[in-house]
Amino acid sequence: MASLNITSLRFEHHPTGLGVSSSTPRISWRVESNLIANNWQQTSYDIKISRGSATAQVFLIEDASTILVPWPDTPLTSGERATVAVRSHGTSDAAWSDSEWSSEATVEAALLSRDDWKAAPIIAPPRTASHPDERGIRPVRFRKGFDCPDLKGSGNAKLYITALGLYEAYLNGHSIGDEWLAPGWTAYQHRIQYQVFDVAHLLKPAQRNVFTVEVSEGCLRWSVASSFPPVRTTETVKPSKVFADINGKTLVDFGQNLVGKLFIPKLAKPDGHRLTIRHAEVLENGQLGTRPLRAAKATDTIVFGGGRVIENWSPHFTYHGFRYVELDGWGGVDLDSLSAVVMHMHMQRTGFFSCSNEDVNALHRNVVWSMRGNFVSIPTDCPQRDERLGWTGDIQIFSPTASFLYNCAGMLSNWMRDVLLDQKDAGGIVPLVVPNVMKDGPWPSVPQAVWDDVVVLSIKRGDDGLWDPSLWQLGDWLDPDAPPAEPGLVRTDGTLVADAYLVHVTGIVSQVASIIDLPSDADDLASEHKRLKQPFQDKYITKAGFIVADSQTALALALLFDLHETPAQREAAAARLARLVRYSKFRVSPPVSLHAYRMLLETGCPSWLYPIRMGATTVWEGWDSMLEDGTINPGEMTSLNHYALGSVANWMHAGIGGLSPLDAGRKRFRVRPQLGGDLRHASVEFLSPQRLDPESVGDLGGWEVRVGGDGAAEHVCCGGRVDD
Repeated sequence: MASLNITSLRFEHHPTGLGVSSSTPRISWRVESNLIANNWQQTSYDIKISRGSATAQVFLIEDASTILVPWPDTPLTSGERATVAVRSHGTSDAAWSDSEWSSEATVEAALLSRDDWKAAPIIAPPRTASHPDERGIRPVRFRKGFDCPDLKGSGNAKLYITALGLYEAYLNGHSIGDEWLAPGWTAYQHRIQYQVFDVAHLLKPAQRNVFTVEVSEGCLRWSVASSFPPVRTTETVKPSKVFADINGKTLVDFGQNLVGKLFIPKLAKPDGHRLTIRHAEVLENGQLGTRPLRAAKATDTIVFGGGRVIENWSPHFTYHGFRYVELDGWGGVDLDSLSAVVMHMHMQRTGFFSCSNEDVNALHRNVVWSMRGNFVSIPTDCPQRDERLGWTGDIQIFSPTASFLYNCAGMLSNWMRDVLLDQKDAGGIVPLVVPNVMKDGPWPSVPQAVWDDVVVLSIKRGDDGLWDPSLWQLGDWLDPDAPPAEPGLVRTDGTLVADAYLVHVTGIVSQVASIIDLPSDADDLASEHKRLKQPFQDKYITKAGFIVADSQTALALALLFDLHETPAQREAAAARLARLVRYSKFRVSPPVSLHAYRMLLETGCPSWLYPIRMGATTVWEGWDSMLEDGTINPGEMTSLNHYALGSVANWMHAGIGGLSPLDAGRKRFRVRPQLGGDLRHASVEFLSPQRLDPESVGDLGGWEVRVGGDGAAEHVCCGGRVDD
């Protein structure tokens, strides 16, 4: 007889159960089996909690949820540990209906109060002189020797640690943890995170121990326990080619634009010898193309000394975005001399896509690589140049794609705390970047549509309830016809974009209020959403359904956000959009199934496959970051690793493979696959945080849809019929 098993037991969005920053941590799990019973539905569950020497308690909860269910026991105290096990009860067509008890998982609360921090801060004395080889600010090293008493069998020793900047900690010469860039980037003026490590296995009882911490620059206010996945080495990439540039300098091509750093297993050079390592994403005119880096040096330097051979070397407290490196001072280099370690937040991959068109597959791979490279502590815009900022507009448009590809809930919820804190500092206005390091930047501190729509806003409005047209807006940033040096000079009015988002976001917030059980707010917001549509229609939509701006952006927004009054208007707008797409030779003009495929498969510039034809291995910031002749676009906005344009992957998942969620918890999916163009087959799969794991696999002969557990799928047939 098959049995149901509870797996993936976890607490909040914490990567482990150690140091959870809640006294009542919510619990999630999956129910799995090699044979899920027909029509099995969870109806209730047991949670067994053991605390200290007390007898374990079992709590029976009548509920079907398996994600972030409430803690049923009394709150944990700071540092308190508990063991938890779960069992599901359900009904099905089979003879069995209950799962086995899960394996026990341990959860331990972090330091939940400021008063729990007893140790005094450790502060380095002021520096009196720089090292002659020092060209920047050298990290500070703290060392402390101490005697460790016998742990007397308890095996319990925890390190709670943070720093004013980035730190790396060692105990008796062994690295503590395997994460990089701790404690992570937050809104430092408000909070800084700390980490919790179990170090019992590194201690030498009844012996002398040495604790070492190296710290780079930073600042601090109040400490909170880390709640997002750590930045780790997730992959190692070997070089694909070693060659000389036109000036005879040694270049290494890793074959993939990645985010991370170089790793050298072993290298010996005379004392005083200097090895310089420069990084770039692209070559131009046979040399490193460093202009897109702007003021960033992207350079590492090794100065050999003390007669030592460096082993297992990589730079500390930094990372780079690169495909190519230039080595000055190495000598004979081969493919086994070095490698690149890929760094990003350690998240679970959840979304997968493939099809019969290899260029489309390459585009999807590029989206994944760009997401990985820009999810380093915060969702950044680019990983290579003098920026690396948490632009709210980029993640606002990319988050549906991101949350399908990876389980990034912990990372995004942690970052949203900083959005809230920085928003309060700005009087309710969400900054363009979070953490907000652009308080004195070139743009005015006013509400920004799209960028500010990453959260719910209180905004200044005109008399009709729409945006005040006197407020400056960034607007349509990605119009290919805009000049390279001024990407904001576009055809679609920024106020139209702002008004469209205002109507749309009001409707979304109404749905959110309903989900979190605020029916009165939900009704009020739904009424406001309906009311706001009328002034938008009066201002921008003709009686025939056309948009006054008559651009692809304006028409697409109105259709996507359902801003028309009648079906006839929608049909007219869709026909006009299709005509504009045909006029532009099916190329993007910053966008219908047939036309969508024609746009996706177009390889001329601007298009999504043009970068693939140019050899791109990540998503570009602009449609033409590299020109046809192989030179870099002359504008400053020429990052070759920007995920925003990769938002098209969301359509690939929902439009080609046909998987789109119908509810907030992704427990119900709509399945509406549509093959087009030259595609002959496609497959899309999503690993649900529950256990439904929808998969849509098909070709021209038909589709197979698999939905596990107690999930549900709504299948939309070619004729429009809906089947459950």
